[in-house]
Amino acid sequence: MEAAAGGYFPLSFGTCAIYAGGGIGRARNDYGIQRIAKINHNRWFVQPSFTFKNDWFRIGMGMRLILINFPSGNIDYRIEPEDIAVIQGLENDSPFIFPEFGGNMGIRINPVTISAHLVVLPAPRALEYNFDGSNFGVGLSLDLHELGKKQKKAGGKTKD
Repeated sequence: MEAAAGGYFPLSFGTCAIYAGGGIGRARNDYGIQRIAKINHNRWFVQPSFTFKNDWFRIGMGMRLILINFPSGNIDYRIEPEDIAVIQGLENDSPFIFPEFGGNMGIRINPVTISAHLVVLPAPRALEYNFDGSNFGVGLSLDLHELGKKQKKAGGKTKD
């Protein structure tokens, strides 16, 4: 579970935003035959970003600075010793501070945007603890404000 607050500032060419937030969670790894490891984490972050957009294209980039802590966990000691060492290292060596860099691009067909994003964690120390070094995703979003403007125009009203 995570929550954030911040500001979103429109610019002539796009937007600028900055958010800060935090959350709590639990990672659960199932090694089969009822061998399970659970580890709790707390995460705090600050995230500035910039987005350029026009009528048909959107591209953005951002950076997130993360403070993550692993205060407790539960390990079944029948799992592999290498995995036990990584989990114990997370608990003993935290908190960690990591940067994440991300970018997204999308094609806008108002009121819909089809987009792709890539997030990279360029921290060798994070990879020592088996964190994912990157993730990629695709998305489809609906801009309700644009949809409302189209419906008003279709009803004979042209006011934004």
